Amino acid sequence: MIGGKNRWGKTWAVRTVTGQVKRDEVDAIIANKPGSNVYMAEYQKALTTVVNGLSEETRAEYRALAQKWNEWGAPRDVQIRLAEVT
Repeated sequence: MIGGKNRWGKTWAVRTVTGQVKRDEVDAIIANKPGSNVYMAEYQKALTTVVNGLSEETRAEYRALAQKWNEWGAPRDVQIRLAEVT
């Protein structure tokens, strides 16, 4: 964090944390390769499917992770992955 703001300008929530933590599961739902136009079009739908399948316990865990990542920044592996995409 720089000056109280996440360095990536990203606000984390249960949905965005799920997209990172369960990335392989989201990708498995989408039949196309990450980065393709079809993948991008299907990503939100696949992410919704995964988020809807989370238990309340997992949602609480991801909510806590979101708070932590908003305060201290995401882990290095997530930062690297985000940097590769942008």
